[in-house]
Amino acid sequence: MLQVILQSLESQRSTGFGHEDLRHWPEGVLQSFLAAGLLRESGYARSVICRECPDGCSVEVQFVRDEYGEETRAFFDCPERDDIRRVWVPLDELRTYALSPNGLAEWLARELRADGIPSELIPSRLWMLGKKIGDITTDVLLARGLTWPDGERVLREARSRKRSQTAVILVPACAGDDAATDSSFRIMPLGGVLALGDGGMHLDVSAIQEAVSGSALLALGGVQDFRASKD
Repeated sequence: MLQVILQSLESQRSTGFGHEDLRHWPEGVLQSFLAAGLLRESGYARSVICRECPDGCSVEVQFVRDEYGEETRAFFDCPERDDIRRVWVPLDELRTYALSPNGLAEWLARELRADGIPSELIPSRLWMLGKKIGDITTDVLLARGLTWPDGERVLREARSRKRSQTAVILVPACAGDDAATDSSFRIMPLGGVLALGDGGMHLDVSAIQEAVSGSALLALGGVQDFRASKD
Protein backbone atom coordinates (compact mmCIF):
# COMPACT_ATOMS: atom_id res chain seq x y z
CA MET A 1 0.00 0.00 0.00
CA LEU A 2 2.92 2.33 0.69
CA GLN A 3 4.11 2.01 -2.89
CA VAL A 4 0.60 2.85 -4.11
CA ILE A 5 0.68 6.07 -2.10
CA LEU A 6 4.18 7.02 -3.28
CA GLN A 7 3.32 6.36 -6.93
CA SER A 8 0.13 8.40 -6.54
CA LEU A 9 2.16 11.31 -5.18
CA GLU A 10 4.11 11.30 -8.45
CA SER A 11 0.94 11.41 -10.54
CA GLN A 12 -0.19 14.66 -12.15
CA ARG A 13 -3.78 13.65 -11.59
CA SER A 14 -5.24 14.33 -8.16
CA THR A 15 -5.77 10.90 -6.62
CA GLY A 16 -8.19 10.14 -3.83
CA PHE A 17 -9.13 6.99 -2.00
CA GLY A 18 -12.56 5.77 -1.00
CA HIS A 19 -14.25 2.76 0.48
CA GLU A 20 -13.70 0.53 -2.56
CA ASP A 21 -9.95 1.17 -2.29
CA LEU A 22 -9.68 0.92 1.46
CA ARG A 23 -11.52 -2.34 1.87
CA HIS A 24 -8.56 -4.06 0.21
CA TRP A 25 -6.02 -2.47 2.57
CA PRO A 26 -4.68 -4.40 5.57
CA GLU A 27 -6.00 -3.36 8.96
CA GLY A 28 -4.24 -0.34 10.44
CA VAL A 29 -2.73 0.95 7.19
CA LEU A 30 -5.16 3.84 6.79
CA GLN A 31 -4.58 4.92 10.40
CA SER A 32 -0.81 4.88 9.81
CA PHE A 33 -1.10 7.10 6.74
CA LEU A 34 -3.42 9.51 8.56
CA ALA A 35 -1.12 9.69 11.59
CA ALA A 36 1.88 10.43 9.35
CA GLY A 37 -0.07 13.05 7.40
CA LEU A 38 0.20 11.36 3.98
CA LEU A 39 -3.60 11.27 3.76
CA ARG A 40 -6.29 13.58 5.09
CA GLU A 41 -10.04 13.24 5.20
CA SER A 42 -11.68 15.01 2.27
CA GLY A 43 -15.39 14.66 2.97
CA TYR A 44 -17.98 12.18 1.79
CA ALA A 45 -18.41 10.60 -1.62
CA ARG A 46 -21.50 11.91 -3.44
CA SER A 47 -22.13 8.73 -5.40
CA VAL A 48 -21.76 4.99 -4.83
CA ILE A 49 -22.04 1.78 -6.79
CA CYS A 50 -25.46 0.22 -6.20
CA ARG A 51 -24.83 -3.29 -4.94
CA GLU A 52 -28.48 -4.19 -5.44
CA CYS A 53 -28.17 -3.85 -9.21
CA PRO A 54 -26.54 -6.58 -11.33
CA ASP A 55 -24.99 -3.92 -13.57
CA GLY A 56 -23.37 -2.05 -10.69
CA CYS A 57 -24.95 1.32 -11.49
CA SER A 58 -23.48 4.51 -10.06
CA VAL A 59 -26.15 6.29 -8.02
CA GLU A 60 -26.26 9.66 -6.31
CA VAL A 61 -26.23 9.69 -2.52
CA GLN A 62 -28.59 11.87 -0.55
CA PHE A 63 -27.90 12.99 3.00
CA VAL A 64 -30.04 13.53 6.07
CA ARG A 65 -28.84 16.53 8.05
CA ASP A 66 -29.43 17.55 11.64
CA GLU A 67 -30.56 21.00 12.78
CA TYR A 68 -26.99 22.27 12.51
CA GLY A 69 -26.62 21.12 8.90
CA GLU A 70 -24.31 18.24 9.75
CA GLU A 71 -24.69 15.14 7.60
CA THR A 72 -25.81 12.31 9.87
CA ARG A 73 -27.20 9.61 7.56
CA ALA A 74 -27.00 8.78 3.87
CA PHE A 75 -29.11 6.83 1.40
CA PHE A 76 -29.85 6.33 -2.28
CA ASP A 77 -32.91 5.27 -4.20
CA CYS A 78 -32.35 2.12 -6.24
CA PRO A 79 -33.41 2.95 -9.81
CA GLU A 80 -33.94 -0.66 -10.87
CA ARG A 81 -35.86 -2.38 -8.07
CA ASP A 82 -39.30 -1.35 -6.91
CA ASP A 83 -39.05 -3.56 -3.81
CA ILE A 84 -35.91 -1.74 -2.60
CA ARG A 85 -36.43 1.93 -3.10
CA ARG A 86 -34.35 3.37 -0.29
CA VAL A 87 -30.96 1.91 0.57
CA TRP A 88 -29.13 3.29 3.58
CA VAL A 89 -25.37 3.63 3.38
CA PRO A 90 -23.10 3.83 6.46
CA LEU A 91 -21.26 7.14 6.53
CA ASP A 92 -17.96 5.35 7.10
CA GLU A 93 -18.34 3.78 3.65
CA LEU A 94 -18.60 7.24 2.11
CA ARG A 95 -15.53 8.79 3.70
CA THR A 96 -12.87 9.81 1.19
CA TYR A 97 -9.21 10.59 1.70
CA ALA A 98 -6.90 12.84 -0.32
CA LEU A 99 -3.13 12.82 -0.64
CA SER A 100 -1.36 15.48 1.40
CA PRO A 101 2.14 16.31 0.09
CA ASN A 102 2.47 19.03 2.73
CA GLY A 103 1.65 16.49 5.41
CA LEU A 104 4.39 14.22 4.09
CA ALA A 105 6.88 17.10 4.14
CA GLU A 106 6.06 17.90 7.77
CA TRP A 107 6.38 14.26 8.81
CA LEU A 108 9.72 13.85 7.05
CA ALA A 109 11.09 16.99 8.68
CA ARG A 110 10.15 15.66 12.11
CA GLU A 111 11.61 12.22 11.48
CA LEU A 112 14.85 13.67 10.10
CA ARG A 113 15.14 16.19 12.94
CA ALA A 114 15.80 18.59 10.09
CA ASP A 115 16.02 21.73 12.21
CA GLY A 116 12.80 23.58 11.61
CA ILE A 117 9.43 23.67 9.94
CA PRO A 118 9.54 22.71 6.24
CA SER A 119 9.31 25.60 3.81
CA GLU A 120 7.14 25.16 0.71
CA LEU A 121 9.24 26.59 -2.14
CA ILE A 122 6.88 25.66 -4.99
CA PRO A 123 3.28 24.87 -4.02
CA SER A 124 2.75 21.10 -3.81
CA ARG A 125 6.04 20.44 -5.66
CA LEU A 126 9.13 21.43 -3.68
CA TRP A 127 9.92 21.80 0.02
CA MET A 128 13.04 22.65 1.97
CA LEU A 129 12.78 20.23 4.88
CA GLY A 130 15.71 21.65 6.79
CA LYS A 131 19.44 22.24 6.97
CA LYS A 132 20.48 19.10 8.79
CA ILE A 133 19.80 15.39 9.22
CA GLY A 134 20.32 14.56 12.83
CA ASP A 135 23.80 15.89 13.53
CA ILE A 136 24.85 16.18 9.86
CA THR A 137 24.58 19.63 8.31
CA THR A 138 23.18 19.50 4.78
CA ASP A 139 20.26 20.82 2.74
CA VAL A 140 17.37 18.35 2.67
CA LEU A 141 14.57 18.84 0.15
CA LEU A 142 11.47 16.97 -0.94
CA ALA A 143 10.40 17.18 -4.59
CA ARG A 144 7.58 15.61 -6.54
CA GLY A 145 6.90 15.59 -10.24
CA LEU A 146 10.48 15.74 -11.46
CA THR A 147 9.36 13.59 -14.39
CA TRP A 148 6.58 16.03 -15.32
CA PRO A 149 7.09 18.35 -18.32
CA ASP A 150 8.10 21.20 -15.99
CA GLY A 151 10.37 19.06 -13.81
CA GLU A 152 13.42 21.13 -14.78
CA ARG A 153 11.75 24.21 -13.27
CA VAL A 154 11.60 22.41 -9.93
CA LEU A 155 15.25 21.41 -10.17
CA ARG A 156 16.30 24.97 -10.98
CA GLU A 157 14.52 26.24 -7.90
CA ALA A 158 16.15 23.52 -5.79
CA ARG A 159 19.58 24.52 -7.06
CA SER A 160 18.96 28.18 -6.26
CA ARG A 161 18.05 27.33 -2.65
CA LYS A 162 20.94 24.98 -2.03
CA ARG A 163 23.65 26.32 0.27
CA SER A 164 25.60 23.26 1.40
CA GLN A 165 28.07 21.43 -0.83
CA THR A 166 26.16 18.20 -0.25
CA ALA A 167 22.40 18.21 -0.59
CA VAL A 168 19.71 15.54 -0.69
CA ILE A 169 16.44 15.56 -2.64
CA LEU A 170 13.92 12.99 -1.50
CA VAL A 171 11.42 12.00 -4.19
CA PRO A 172 8.31 9.84 -3.75
CA ALA A 173 9.11 7.38 -6.51
CA CYS A 174 11.34 8.51 -9.41
CA ALA A 175 13.71 11.30 -10.35
CA GLY A 176 13.47 11.66 -14.12
CA ASP A 177 16.16 12.19 -16.75
CA ASP A 178 16.99 15.78 -15.80
CA ALA A 179 17.71 14.85 -12.19
CA ALA A 180 19.62 11.76 -13.31
CA THR A 181 22.42 13.86 -14.76
CA ASP A 182 22.40 16.51 -12.03
CA SER A 183 25.50 16.29 -9.84
CA SER A 184 24.22 18.94 -7.41
CA PHE A 185 22.20 16.50 -5.31
CA ARG A 186 21.88 13.02 -3.95
CA ILE A 187 18.51 11.86 -5.29
CA MET A 188 16.81 9.31 -3.04
CA PRO A 189 13.45 7.64 -3.79
CA LEU A 190 11.42 7.32 -0.60
CA GLY A 191 10.48 3.75 -1.48
CA GLY A 192 13.98 2.69 -0.46
CA VAL A 193 13.98 4.35 2.95
CA LEU A 194 10.34 4.15 4.05
CA ALA A 195 8.68 1.11 5.58
CA LEU A 196 5.23 0.39 6.92
CA GLY A 197 5.06 -1.74 10.06
CA ASP A 198 2.86 -2.49 13.02
CA GLY A 199 3.92 0.72 14.71
CA GLY A 200 3.15 2.90 11.68
CA MET A 201 5.50 4.41 9.13
CA HIS A 202 9.25 4.30 9.70
CA LEU A 203 12.00 6.28 7.98
CA ASP A 204 15.52 4.86 7.71
CA VAL A 205 17.34 8.01 8.71
CA SER A 206 20.71 6.28 8.94
CA ALA A 207 20.48 5.27 5.25
CA ILE A 208 19.96 8.89 4.27
CA GLN A 209 22.87 9.97 6.47
CA GLU A 210 25.12 7.40 4.79
CA ALA A 211 24.05 8.70 1.38
CA VAL A 212 24.93 12.24 2.41
CA SER A 213 28.35 11.20 3.60
CA GLY A 214 28.85 9.27 0.36
CA SER A 215 29.64 5.96 2.07
CA ALA A 216 28.18 2.76 0.64
CA LEU A 217 25.59 4.61 -1.49
CA LEU A 218 25.29 1.85 -4.07
CA ALA A 219 24.77 -0.77 -1.37
CA LEU A 220 21.65 0.90 0.01
CA GLY A 221 18.51 -1.02 -0.92
CA GLY A 222 16.18 1.03 -3.10
CA VAL A 223 18.67 3.87 -3.53
CA GLN A 224 20.08 4.28 -7.02
CA ASP A 225 23.10 6.25 -8.22
CA PHE A 226 21.28 7.87 -11.12
CA ARG A 227 24.43 9.33 -12.65
CA ALA A 228 26.09 5.92 -12.84
CA SER A 229 22.97 4.42 -14.40
CA LYS A 230 23.21 6.89 -17.29
CA ASP A 231 26.77 5.93 -18.22
